[in-house]
Amino acid sequence: MITKEEVLDVQKQWSGGLLKIVEKHQNNEDFTSEASGFIDKLYAYGYGEVLFKPTLATDVQFRLNKAAALSYFVAGNPGFSEDKGFALKGWTNVRWENSAIKLEENFAFAMGNYYFG
Repeated sequence: MITKEEVLDVQKQWSGGLLKIVEKHQNNEDFTSEASGFIDKLYAYGYGEVLFKPTLATDVQFRLNKAAALSYFVAGNPGFSEDKGFALKGWTNVRWENSAIKLEENFAFAMGNYYFG
């Protein structure tokens, strides 16, 4: 069974991964490859369809494949002209506030808010 601690650890990994993309971008390093690895590690596109609704996406609200998700995080894909690169906004921290975490055998669901600074 997945534990609450594992859910919190994945949230920490997500925050750290996002901030690593920011750092690579600010240092003029390969932030696109960093974002690609972030998606590979923390999203399940390699296993099937992922239901991802990016916070700032309005024209193409749902990103059901890796290329679409990558565009949201780092922009540059002409198929998603609204994308400005969520991970390129210079974030310095991410704070999570979970309202609830539901654990079910091999699945876990967390609901709440996260704040970017």
